Amino acid sequence: MERTRLSPNVLALGVVSFFNDVSSEMIYPLLPLFITGVLGAGASAVGAIEGVAEAILSFSNVLSGSLSNEVKRKKPFILTGYLIANAARPLMGIACHWGHIMGLRASDRLGKGLRTPPRDGLIALSVSPEDRGAAFGFQRGMDNAGAFIGPLVAFLFLLHWHSLRHLFLLAAVPGVITVLVVVFWVSEAEPLKANSTLLRVVGDEGISFEGGKGPGRGVLFYLGALGLFSLGNSSDAFLMLRAGELGFATSAIPLLWTALHASRAFFSFPGGLLADRWGRREVLLGGWAIYGGVYLALAINRSHTIFWFLLSIYGLYYGLTEGAERALLSELVPSHAMDKGFGWFHGIKGLALLSGNLLFGYLWQRWGAGTAFAEGVVCSMLAVPLLLRVERGKA
Repeated sequence: MERTRLSPNVLALGVVSFFNDVSSEMIYPLLPLFITGVLGAGASAVGAIEGVAEAILSFSNVLSGSLSNEVKRKKPFILTGYLIANAARPLMGIACHWGHIMGLRASDRLGKGLRTPPRDGLIALSVSPEDRGAAFGFQRGMDNAGAFIGPLVAFLFLLHWHSLRHLFLLAAVPGVITVLVVVFWVSEAEPLKANSTLLRVVGDEGISFEGGKGPGRGVLFYLGALGLFSLGNSSDAFLMLRAGELGFATSAIPLLWTALHASRAFFSFPGGLLADRWGRREVLLGGWAIYGGVYLALAINRSHTIFWFLLSIYGLYYGLTEGAERALLSELVPSHAMDKGFGWFHGIKGLALLSGNLLFGYLWQRWGAGTAFAEGVVCSMLAVPLLLRVERGKA
């Protein structure tokens, strides 16, 4: 099977990610307002919905990776995942109770969990190992571009029509495009016979999934580093909360949100290219360093101008890490265990981020934003030694 830097599957999945995120981001930033303002529920309902959704996402990531690995098929899981999510989202427009939203939001996250590990495995196997950073960078860039366009579509719609219910129903249009692209453009990839370059832990030969039961020590070191780093990470919603604390007008928050995603989209593909050229671990470390610097600055900054600058630099952090961390994992596991590897990858990151958000929110409420952002800096520093245990070697 001929593979190019951006194979047809990579291009197709990039388009899929774009339209899927347009649909998702037309709804997601406005969902808390819909739950509280239209359905009359409280903030606790928002927290319960998101907590259940994230728990389902983490569990389904691991399950999907294992199942798709067993049946050796990726497209059925990808298609089912996108179909479930894009069927659930528009139905939020006819919800009459916050419990309905919980069920639909859980379905949305279940769909994401079903599709993500096999999708990432398909991307990894659709290009040569040395091009995986660029492939993942392209997919993440298209994803972030959709996250940039979606809120703008919602903003323009609400300028003329003030119904959130109708907006949510409109999200079905990009959702249908998403599913059709998967059906007609995405195909199964022929697995690579062997990875040309692998990563190993110093003094450890067990880098792959051992006996098909779980990750070897090498994968665990890497996932441990990602989990510890993610424990200090937080939802981008906290950045918007920080903006509110600094005195930004409410009307400026959507602009800040779109600016962040524009920056993420701009840096994603170049970041993937750098990961292929300079090394995935090295670029990932650089991204973590930028993250730590931005979080430290957010802890002490009071300037609006500097906040805009920090937001754009934060997009560079995403660009350097989102493609590199996936490409790095694809070198740690053999082709036959790729989906399982990505299942563990997304599952552990999801659980760590869920715990990290709870911890971040508690620290913010108890001791203020400075303490919360400082905790993120500490976790990023503690994760570095684990990542440094992984060095380039031959299979």
